[in-house]
Amino acid sequence: MKEIIKPYAWVRPLNTVYVIPITSEIDRQTINNGLTSVSNQANGFIHFLVSPAMVGGQYIGVLPQNIWPELNKRSV
Repeated sequence: MKEIIKPYAWVRPLNTVYVIPITSEIDRQTINNGLTSVSNQANGFIHFLVSPAMVGGQYIGVLPQNIWPELNKRSV
């Protein structure tokens, strides 16, 4: 695994990932604002990253088969 991702500039493992379906940029900003407030209240001990909204496409990768239906519902 390390050899495959080695050429990429910045790769970090994540302990917890949440996939949240959004319908607009306003949703994205609302999530960011709320999580920023939570992080600030926790003295910065909570870190988060909000990716840009995904337009089109689907998730790809290797996951247990029972996870794909739920994940794909969020990426349509």
